Amino acid sequence: WGMLGAKVSLAEVPAARLDARLFGESPSRIVVSTGPENAARIREMAVKQSVPVHVLGKVGGEELVIEAGGKRLISEPVAGLETVWRDAIPSLMSQ
Repeated sequence: WGMLGAKVSLAEVPAARLDARLFGESPSRIVVSTGPENAARIREMAVKQSVPVHVLGKVGGEELVIEAGGKRLISEPVAGLETVWRDAIPSLMSQ
């Protein structure tokens, strides 16, 4: 687990509502992370198979930043997010 952050923009993600873009569970969506040297090839493969493809952002840094509609929705250190995620069930069990 590399504790890498990311800067994500939902501008290219098609959905009328922000909550659908953030939490939508429509089928057959995957996230692929690759180095810049392979990005064009992945796009090519998707287009060839008539699969919609959208660039979401860039992995790196120590924060998770998510933007949509010109607004920053989330900007949190990955270490803090990892702690919240790791402690969620134990915290609920102790209540």
